[in-house]
Amino acid sequence: MTFDIGLGDTTYLNYDNKSFYQTGTDDWTLVANPDLAEGVDENDVSVFIDIYGRKWLLELYTSDIYYQSPTGWKVIPHEIHGARSGAYFSKFNHPETNDLWLSTYNGLSIYNYESDTWTLVDHSDMDVSYDPITFATRSNGEIYGFAQKEFFKLDQNIAELLITSDSIGNGNNFRFWSIMVDSKDRILLGLNGLVAVYDNGEWSYFTHENSGMVNGNITTIQEDKDGNYWFGSSTGGIAIYNENGLDEQFFTDTHTEIKNAPDVHLIEIYPIPTTGVLNFKSLRIDLTKKVKQIKVFDLSGNYVMGVNSITTNSLDISSLSTGVYVLHIQLDSEVYIVKVIKN
Repeated sequence: MTFDIGLGDTTYLNYDNKSFYQTGTDDWTLVANPDLAEGVDENDVSVFIDIYGRKWLLELYTSDIYYQSPTGWKVIPHEIHGARSGAYFSKFNHPETNDLWLSTYNGLSIYNYESDTWTLVDHSDMDVSYDPITFATRSNGEIYGFAQKEFFKLDQNIAELLITSDSIGNGNNFRFWSIMVDSKDRILLGLNGLVAVYDNGEWSYFTHENSGMVNGNITTIQEDKDGNYWFGSSTGGIAIYNENGLDEQFFTDTHTEIKNAPDVHLIEIYPIPTTGVLNFKSLRIDLTKKVKQIKVFDLSGNYVMGVNSITTNSLDISSLSTGVYVLHIQLDSEVYIVKVIKN
């Protein structure tokens, strides 16, 4: 099952092997049953709602496309739209022409609504060395993208190379993993344990040291309505960051747990508040062996102190000023995030 959001904040589109459903309330309503071609595997699809509110069902294996046109559902075989290999890395309407752009392994498939025609642009035509391409658009209509290790701006369908991944950080980043345009119209690029921020020619970075960035490949970047940035990684868990500091209401309890981390919730940290020493307790695991690293950040996301291990099941934060802090406790591949108060 896949889903997307469109047609307003509370309207969703869902696909459950054979049917579209959408809702603006708490009840699901059957919209269409596009079972239009015999033998087509409809278990794995990508769903997209375009700027006109029309629904697109993108088959991942046959590469066929179902399109809810003004005259009804159409099946568009790959021989027409040109996309193959069953993966759509970007799907969006061009900010100037409104054409539908689909980025796949073998290039860029562009659909013009007015002429009802498709155009296939090969990677070599865009002067891009690698594939596939993942795109993001800024509010002014500029299109940026990455293809493995190349980050570029697309102008008249020609790529202008801006930077390569191996020139960022310690030089060990062999590729980009994700891209997102934030509410400030900046471009965020996920790498390995690092997020690069591109702002009209200027670069800055979210790292483990300055923002508590998690380890692993940063495969997901999202910004919520409160300006909190959520970074998901392949192995290091989730990092949450706000340039103005996380609002205390963000923390609904003493700690925030990462799902599917069986050992994490077994840690007890006390006393909170503390005047200096935090004690760690677990009834199941040996924390002196399990804890790989502890980092402490203030609510502005600044790194203030840390240790690579604990030997006495405690951490002395007496040197810190009075205030609220966030601990990132690394346990093997899990991260435990806890808010503490220093009096």
